[in-house]
Amino acid sequence: MLTNALSRTPTVAELAERLSITEEAVLEALESSAGYSPASLNAPVTGGDGAGEFGDLLGDTDSDLEMIDDRITVAGLLLRLPARERRMLAMRFYGNRTQAEIAAELGISQMHVSRLLSRALSWLRQAMLSDVPPRWEGAGAHSDQHGMQVAVQRADGALTVRIRGEVDRDTAERLRMGLRHAVQTAGPDRLVVDLSAVPLVDAAGVAVLLDAASAASVAGVAIRLKGVQAYVSRVLAVSGLAPLLDGGH
Repeated sequence: MLTNALSRTPTVAELAERLSITEEAVLEALESSAGYSPASLNAPVTGGDGAGEFGDLLGDTDSDLEMIDDRITVAGLLLRLPARERRMLAMRFYGNRTQAEIAAELGISQMHVSRLLSRALSWLRQAMLSDVPPRWEGAGAHSDQHGMQVAVQRADGALTVRIRGEVDRDTAERLRMGLRHAVQTAGPDRLVVDLSAVPLVDAAGVAVLLDAASAASVAGVAIRLKGVQAYVSRVLAVSGLAPLLDGGH
């Protein structure tokens, strides 16, 4: 209205007098109003790369920002895994190591590495989709010694050694000592090694069982391997332990 009355743009002083406010307040209002003047995305701009439009300067969606929550969640879940699995995942996905390289460094078979990685990744996927992380059932779930447990019982003319968990490089020496002691104390009883709760035996584990078989032969103790799972049975059979398996000759 003041512009129409004066036929020109009013000065700061005229606006202040008309609105009964100070000139400083008018200046602040004018400065604030400038922030509500949108610029066209098609406005031309010039830069080091030549002419372009203002819209070309706007960034795209940063996909890395969208993954921050997932990364924080995964980092927390990794701490719930046993140290061996964490190390293998770090070597594979952060160190870009092949399964063969991981197997060589850890002293286990590539098949064992593949199996452990698959189990760890499957657990992580389930945990990411659950409000409460599922129980870790792999090695390390029931013991601080990579999950292997050994129990000995004497009954009905047999000394039975029950093994639970994986037999690998990390647990092999402890099992070797246990079986050697069992051979020494079996006496006239037969020695039964119950492997029904052993899902995997690697090269180090096979060596332990061969050592036990040799020690039993020298001591004159009959030894049998009982309840061997199918996968473990195939490994032991090709390692020369077939005659000791239930049903072997």
